[in-house]
Amino acid sequence: IFKSSRCFIKNDKGPSAWQLFSNIEKSDRIAFLKVVADEFFQAGYYPIALKAFRTLQEMNQDSKTALGLKSSCIGIFYSALTSTSKTNRLPSETQKDLIEALDILKKYDLDKSGSIVTTVKQWMDSINSNSGTWALNMKRTRS
Repeated sequence: IFKSSRCFIKNDKGPSAWQLFSNIEKSDRIAFLKVVADEFFQAGYYPIALKAFRTLQEMNQDSKTALGLKSSCIGIFYSALTSTSKTNRLPSETQKDLIEALDILKKYDLDKSGSIVTTVKQWMDSINSNSGTWALNMKRTRS
């Protein structure tokens, strides 16, 4: 299953690799998550990497997992920056990914994540200042 997941990720089928997680024996889940979280991140599947690192964090907290969580959130932000560079609009799926990333940064209170949250919120507000739906979505992440 480990090799299959890597093949899916390398062949642009990340969601199929994540589905393999449900077939993993409980004793192998942490090892599987460590492998696929890194593979998802390296392949640029930041939302799925975030999901894998979050699951891993809930099962086994360590500094590498916390760094993976934070890095995946920054990867989502980077993807959002590059996807809006031409249109100056934030696609709804990317918006959902960013909101989830902000929620996770706040939930786990990762080292120096407050400045990341503030920066992302300011950027999102600046590109969506005329969007009423964005303002409604942001209420969820403000504390």
